[in-house]
Amino acid sequence: MDRIKKHLQLLRVMDLKPNFSELARMYGVDRRTVKKYWDGYQGKPKSRNKPSKLDKYFDRISFLMSIR
Repeated sequence: MDRIKKHLQLLRVMDLKPNFSELARMYGVDRRTVKKYWDGYQGKPKSRNKPSKLDKYFDRISFLMSIR
């Protein structure tokens, strides 16, 4: 995907609108993927800040584990 991003960045600097279908054939991806990156998609985040379902029970669990 880095090659596609660099190609699109070059086209943006030259103030040209890309032919999404041609670029898709060139890089072997769907044309909608190329358009998505043209529109500014950065990719999925590396991590999520989602709490665990057990977080609210952490104190109770640690207490019960320390009894042994």
